[in-house]
Amino acid sequence: MSDKKPRRQNNIDPAVAAARARVAGLASAAARTPEENSAMMRDRANARWAKHRAEREAAGLPPRSTTPKPLPSARSREYWLRVIDREQPDREWKSAEERLSAAMLRAKQEAARTALSRAKNAGASE
Repeated sequence: MSDKKPRRQNNIDPAVAAARARVAGLASAAARTPEENSAMMRDRANARWAKHRAEREAAGLPPRSTTPKPLPSARSREYWLRVIDREQPDREWKSAEERLSAAMLRAKQEAARTALSRAKNAGASE
């Protein structure tokens, strides 16, 4: 005969179990420092990507590579650089790359605003 106690049957509603797990996860995250949370999330992401790479390799697929996104045209870059210079005339840029990055971010923000405005207008006209 075994000295082990029989396992208790778990008859908890799955929704209740999920809620308890969510609360427990939040509590454990609150008990850790932001650096510990960041390290844990980074480790988990690395584990997911390692699994993904292993699955691709097992399937005989080549490793994924990221392709750099093409820069906008020189004309567009110059326009947004002038916009940034006009909006932030006193800013001292650390490098040309930082200035270009700020200009491209500004261009993306304006594109998002335009798309949102068009979507709102299209919804209003229906």
